[in-house]
Amino acid sequence: MTVDEILEAVRSVIVPFTGRGMGVSRSTAIYHDLWIAGDDAGELLDAIHDRFATDFRGLHFDRYFPNESEAFYEHILKLLGFRKKAKWQRLAVGHLIDVIQKGAWFDPPNASPIS
Repeated sequence: MTVDEILEAVRSVIVPFTGRGMGVSRSTAIYHDLWIAGDDAGELLDAIHDRFATDFRGLHFDRYFPNESEAFYEHILKLLGFRKKAKWQRLAVGHLIDVIQKGAWFDPPNASPIS
């Protein structure tokens, strides 16, 4: 598959979680832009695994995704105008495409070490 074909397939996997696929680009962050967190993020990664047979062993899930209560709290603060810096690293669709192409998870080049 080409990168464009994978992007279209990833968009189709994202739609059930967000209700939209258009506007999702390689730079779109799964949590920070689409607000996919917690169980939904896990289900999204499961769907990507099912579609592409991608191995996500080695992914430190809590580095990239908050649980639902943390995400809800952060979302409410954002709606109220508070700009709290998220403690979760950005996981872009583009990196997911790279992982799909490789077949297995690897950390993005800019990933911080686990603290």
